[in-house]
Amino acid sequence: MPTLRRYEPNDKKAVIEIWQPTFASAHAFLSDGFMRHEKVNFGALFLPHCEGFCYTDHDRIIAFIGFIDNDIGMMFVDANHQRQGLGLNLLIKALEAIKHAGFDSAQLDVFEKNKPALQMYLAAGFRQLERFMHEPTRQWIRHLNLDLNESALVLTRPNL
Repeated sequence: MPTLRRYEPNDKKAVIEIWQPTFASAHAFLSDGFMRHEKVNFGALFLPHCEGFCYTDHDRIIAFIGFIDNDIGMMFVDANHQRQGLGLNLLIKALEAIKHAGFDSAQLDVFEKNKPALQMYLAAGFRQLERFMHEPTRQWIRHLNLDLNESALVLTRPNL
């Protein structure tokens, strides 16, 4: 049974290993060159500065969410563990931590073509603030926001 815990800096290598296939699968519309660039950015620029949570199964990381301040920068679940509620539970845990840190809202950007992620965030109560063209990829991105003072996910959920 998967166990939820805080992300720790020594998890970096394992998180990158699961990130690559899950990110590539969800973002098949992006070029290989951009994907290589994002792998470097993810490992060098995002992970060292983020807070987050991960699910492990037999000490292997199978899901991850990372955020900096109130900006959720990355969330993914291993393909063999999707559709089990892990992503939603990670999202709730991150939203609770963001609210506990004193923020009234959470935000994120999601590629419009990443339909499963976009649908999950909208179903969770996120609202679109902006739609813009991501110039490096020429793909549309939706900038979403969630008011944490009104979110039923944060206000009514028991601690996970």
